[in-house]
Amino acid sequence: MKTSRKNPIRKPSSERYAVGRGLKARLIGFLIFSAASFVLLGFYVHRVQQENEKAASQYVLGRKLGKAKEIPYRRGDILDRNGTYLTTTEKRYQMTVSPRDLLSPADRDKYYDCTVNALTDFFGLPENELRKQIEENSTSQSLKVGAPLSPEDRLRYLDFKEHINRLGDYEAKKKKEDPSYEGFTEEQKTRYKGLVGADNLNDYYERSYPYGELACNVLGFYRSYDDRRVGVTGIEQYYNSQLSGTDGLRYRYMDASGDTESVTREPQDGNSVVSTIDIKVQQSVERHIKEYMETTGAENIGVIVMNPNNGEILALATNHPFDLNDPGNLQKYYSVNALKQMTSEEATQKLWNNFCVSTVFEPGSTAKIFTIAGAMENGAITGTETYNCTGEVEVQDTLIHCGKRTGHGIVDVTGALEQSCNVALVRIAQKLGRESFQKTQNLYGFGVSSGIDLPGEPDTSSQIHVLNPPENAENRRLGPVELATDSFGQGFGCTMIQLAAAFSSAINGGSYYRPHVVKQVLNSQGTVIRDYGAELVRETCSQETSLFLRKALRGVVTNGTGDAAEVVGYEIAGKTGTSEKWPRNKKNYLLSFCGYAPANNPQVLCYVVVDQPHVKDQAHSTFASVLFQNIMADILPSLNVFPGEAPSAEATPLLEGIHEGIASGREEAVAGGSGETAASSEGAAETSAAAESGTAEISTAAESAAAESSAKHKSAESRTESASAARR
Repeated sequence: MKTSRKNPIRKPSSERYAVGRGLKARLIGFLIFSAASFVLLGFYVHRVQQENEKAASQYVLGRKLGKAKEIPYRRGDILDRNGTYLTTTEKRYQMTVSPRDLLSPADRDKYYDCTVNALTDFFGLPENELRKQIEENSTSQSLKVGAPLSPEDRLRYLDFKEHINRLGDYEAKKKKEDPSYEGFTEEQKTRYKGLVGADNLNDYYERSYPYGELACNVLGFYRSYDDRRVGVTGIEQYYNSQLSGTDGLRYRYMDASGDTESVTREPQDGNSVVSTIDIKVQQSVERHIKEYMETTGAENIGVIVMNPNNGEILALATNHPFDLNDPGNLQKYYSVNALKQMTSEEATQKLWNNFCVSTVFEPGSTAKIFTIAGAMENGAITGTETYNCTGEVEVQDTLIHCGKRTGHGIVDVTGALEQSCNVALVRIAQKLGRESFQKTQNLYGFGVSSGIDLPGEPDTSSQIHVLNPPENAENRRLGPVELATDSFGQGFGCTMIQLAAAFSSAINGGSYYRPHVVKQVLNSQGTVIRDYGAELVRETCSQETSLFLRKALRGVVTNGTGDAAEVVGYEIAGKTGTSEKWPRNKKNYLLSFCGYAPANNPQVLCYVVVDQPHVKDQAHSTFASVLFQNIMADILPSLNVFPGEAPSAEATPLLEGIHEGIASGREEAVAGGSGETAASSEGAAETSAAAESGTAEISTAAESAAAESSAKHKSAESRTESASAARR
């Protein structure tokens, strides 16, 4: 039996996919809303474009106006005390071009070739090289071209540019002024076809030093570091804030009407400073140092000339000058081998070091006047006491020798200073006592900053002995042995400027003035806005003590160790110094003379230090005294210091007469005819060893006069070789 299945009835596709009326209405509404939204958005965008078209144009134009341009200030000058300019600050102009603009498709044909040809001709540059630089820096807007221009060269360039860019009008005007004027040749007209553009002259100030190396340690120099312009060393650094000004600013903007306006904030120039330096005195000092180095030579030489009555530094120099216009040129001052043994930083610091301010050393017998002054001020002595010098004195089992091993015999206080007797000074210091001695050293500025207005003065508080030293610094304790050796300047450290300021106070009546190298500050109009007069810091001694010292110091020159310092026609007074350097067994010495004139009315003080003269037998203060003599004979007349009553004396040759004794040749020979010099100097003492063991003998072996006499003739022959070997 067959069965059959009926096929299901299928609805038409139109019925199967029919959309309900509600959904259809919603779709139609969405489409209408979307269309309306797009219409509204288009209308809004159109309106915004219209409303901001002006602002957009201003923004684009504002970018074309460029950034604000700085207007550099002029750094203040440095002058000597008489108005001579020690620095010059002149405006310069650096040419720059915009490779991006020159190479742009819109401007290249019009500007590129003409600008390149004009610049190469004006600056004398290789044309191919300039084109290469422009193309290699195609995106740059500021490429330096050529050497800086002076104001006169700038005017020449602007005239040259105007000639090219306004050829017809320019030549017509020139021919009207001068009928013989010929103008450009046809070849030049072809070469300069087009316009000069995309160029700019940026102005700035260039600092220079017309005297080169002169007073380099005082002036310092000016440099740019990472867009910072600062002074380095000397017055340039210490007074940088006074010398610096504020850059101006020029910028353009667009006002509400769309017009371009320009606003300028003028720069504020720096102040100038008038130094205390006298250029003639400075030149004299440096000339004599140079002559000394060429004839004898030394590791270091320092000279300070100052007014003892107000602290003004008239000259300050060393034997290591450097060119302020090229201070980083190490090859100029060092040999190739010397540079290999130092880093660049070490070589630079050594070259720029100010020996007179930054170097600490043991002063030697120049410090004896402070021990005597302290003892008189504290009532420990009256100045009439006498002492028996046998050539040595024992302090706590430590044997301390005098400069004259055979002894000076009976000497009074004046004689002790004249003959530089260590034994007498030890006795005076013992009478003064350790506590009062420490106060005396502080009073005269040892271990205390002098306040000199130059950078680089070190902290010397750790260079002196004290009663109560800090923990872990027992070597600084002021014990009996330290008191003895410190009394004659061996065992504690100071700087040249500290001793010069202290010495000035001792001879001027007891007024300690802050040493300084600047006396006035002037604004850009030349008006004095600050005056650095004499700054009294403290009183150190009475007029009576000062008068006693002045008489005794005159005796040092007329009757004692300082005869080589005598200047014809003048009454010179002062004190010699010879200190033995560490390590003591090397027998290297630092010689000095601190003196002044006139003896009874101090007006000019000169302190000379010669560190390790290049001779076989160094231990003679004459090496410093003669340099002092030569300088003072030169500068006293120029400073209007008039000759007074003084013995007529011939200038002392540098090596003459130094072999009979440590100081001047006035020392007596050892009994038996065998002359002896105390190579340990006027005050050489092995302080550290004495402090540690308590039994060290402070002495050194002496050489015979016969050996010295033989060496005398060889010394003159070897001096030149020694100096040459020491020069860099």
